Amino acid sequence: MLIDAERKAERESIALIEAYKKVEKHVYRKIERERADMQDRPIKAHLDMEEELNQKILDLQSELLEIELKL
Repeated sequence: MLIDAERKAERESIALIEAYKKVEKHVYRKIERERADMQDRPIKAHLDMEEELNQKILDLQSELLEIELKL
């Protein structure tokens, strides 16, 4: 029974991490597109996107901890 719970927790953790990676990849691609579009102009700070990723990291950590605590 515990082995099944561990496997389920591992699958859930992997799914959460993969979802975060997907969001992170899209944010970084957006930044790269904006940098390419603004080659001759000053690069703006991407603080809003950085804050979005930081929040996603905190959410991910919280969700992973919840999964761990279920075991």
